[in-house]
Amino acid sequence: MITVANSTSLLDRLQRTLRGSPFSAEFDRVEIAERGGTVYLTGTVSSYYHKQRAIEACRHVPGLAMCSDGLTVHYPDENS
Repeated sequence: MITVANSTSLLDRLQRTLRGSPFSAEFDRVEIAERGGTVYLTGTVSSYYHKQRAIEACRHVPGLAMCSDGLTVHYPDENS
């Protein structure tokens, strides 16, 4: 589940964008917070590609001034 802190319409738009992405399952561990037009992404994804996709999704949200990337890449364990 995508976790949103301090929900605003900007955060709602970003949440809808991430949920509508073909990679939405990848963004289940992404947390979103907003302050002064800057969106802060934290949490984990399973590849640098998915990290870039999340950041790129931010760039297409109207009203967003900046996207701060705090995402961590955690590769899945082959034994999991």
